[in-house]
Amino acid sequence: MLAGYDDEHGTELVRTAEALVNWHGDVKAIAEELHQHPNTVRYRMRKMKAVLGIPHEDDKVFINLLSLVFLPELGVRQGNGFTPHSNGEGTFCLLRRFAAAYATSPD
Repeated sequence: MLAGYDDEHGTELVRTAEALVNWHGDVKAIAEELHQHPNTVRYRMRKMKAVLGIPHEDDKVFINLLSLVFLPELGVRQGNGFTPHSNGEGTFCLLRRFAAAYATSPD
């Protein structure tokens, strides 16, 4: 979803999401890495949540969810080996499924 949004709108939400995970949400460090103002990083985080359908999610929870999204790139443990994540949906398939489940679950 985010990669598609980036392609369509010329944004860098995926790159920002990766930086959010790598820097554990440290907006100042992320802004320095991306050569952006910290408010731009905050705006992108709000935009990511809106695109994914979870606009009111707490920032810390959202960053933790993003961390889970990047786990499939490391491979999914099966038996004694690792099988790479290759369902063809891209990095954000896990978050897309979570967002759909979250949106339909009762509070």
